[in-house]
Amino acid sequence: MVLNGVRIILEGRKPSQWERLTERGFERLDNNLCDLCIIVEYTDVKIESLAPTQLDIRKGLLNGQYKVGFLSYVNRIGLEKWVGIKPPPEVYENISFDELLTQIMTAYTRVVREDLLEPVIQKMSDVVMDFGRNISATVNIDRLRTVLEFKQKEEEEND
Repeated sequence: MVLNGVRIILEGRKPSQWERLTERGFERLDNNLCDLCIIVEYTDVKIESLAPTQLDIRKGLLNGQYKVGFLSYVNRIGLEKWVGIKPPPEVYENISFDELLTQIMTAYTRVVREDLLEPVIQKMSDVVMDFGRNISATVNIDRLRTVLEFKQKEEEEND
């Protein structure tokens, strides 16, 4: 589904399929099929009928318990080398259907509001400033300008 331009895939499986769900979620992100992948394991969905109707299934899903994970492009773009932390997938266990809906909207909001550039820009700025401080005491600035031909450009601009 697409919600305000954000591509969302929701996939659910029966119990003990969590690893497969996680693999599929990361594959979908890696293949650029979605921006947010919601994986749901039906941990406790009781359907009491041997031949369930749509009403029985609906009742079982509304009263069930779920294990839910949220994967987004933030988990896969490699920000850990810039900001120093690897964002883990969000996982919530034993949540109800109502809580599931709340968590989905929270994950959507986080994906939409995530500022990916600011931490990278800040880290790059810190590295450049640190480099500048380290070489400023050991480098002859006039010699560096001459080597980099900055003086010629300054003289040409003055003429």
